[in-house]
Amino acid sequence: MPVRFQVDPDFYDHPKAIGMSDAATALWVRAGSYSAAKLTDGFIAEHVLVMLSRAPEEAADELVRRGLWKRSKGGYRFHEWSSRNLTKARVEADRKRDRESKRKRRNQRETDEGKDENEQANPEIVRPDSGRNRPGVAPESNTNRPLSVSVSGSMSVSGSKSSSTRRNTREDDDDQNQRIEQKITDLLHELTGRTVPPDWAARIRRQLLDGRDVEKPIAYITRSISARPGDFLPTSTLPPPTIPVPPLPPVGERDNTAVNSRGRALVDQARAQARMSASGARGGPEDGR
Repeated sequence: MPVRFQVDPDFYDHPKAIGMSDAATALWVRAGSYSAAKLTDGFIAEHVLVMLSRAPEEAADELVRRGLWKRSKGGYRFHEWSSRNLTKARVEADRKRDRESKRKRRNQRETDEGKDENEQANPEIVRPDSGRNRPGVAPESNTNRPLSVSVSGSMSVSGSKSSSTRRNTREDDDDQNQRIEQKITDLLHELTGRTVPPDWAARIRRQLLDGRDVEKPIAYITRSISARPGDFLPTSTLPPPTIPVPPLPPVGERDNTAVNSRGRALVDQARAQARMSASGARGGPEDGR
């Protein structure tokens, strides 16, 4: 059964919801979705509120005043969650029953495939003149049957069964991976007080388990993270500090006195060198013009 957060069709005009602010309404819906996904049975921890609302304290207080939430140790709890939504115990029981059903179907398929292979490897040979018929084949009315050898065997489409088996195996692996990643998130929050995003939890799972044959993955991950929890937190990289550059004033307002002085000195020096060169070429001093 899929896990969903249930919203009554008359919620829009329920006495507790009439006149409720948009912030409180959004927090109630998002928190319900979060609780259903994380199987918290309607409990919303205080540190989660900042992820669900821009005004978490005001919106949470309004939900408490309206009777939609009640305060609980370490956070808040939905009013009558279990009467409208699936509990963690119910979801886990359903998942366990579904996994057991899938396991039985896989075992049955493997048994059937083994029988098919055995029948194909040891076919039953029936002579037409032996006086008996092949299993599942009606007797022929024509007495002048040609002498032939008939092989009885049930054929199976192994490709479709193999693909079905692979699909069920992937579903079981996905359930296992989700449980492991949720354990990583809960363990890091318990040990460090920080909540890592789902993609980071998946990255830790792959880092610890990929390429390893671990019999009890959750116990192995718990030991690894508990030894050095800080090593499994995402590192925050701050951008380099920016040095403010003062803006240049408009061209007409700039103080170019020093620049102009250096420019005039270079021009005067060039003119003097030109006069000296010209005087030397004529063979006498310049007349001072």
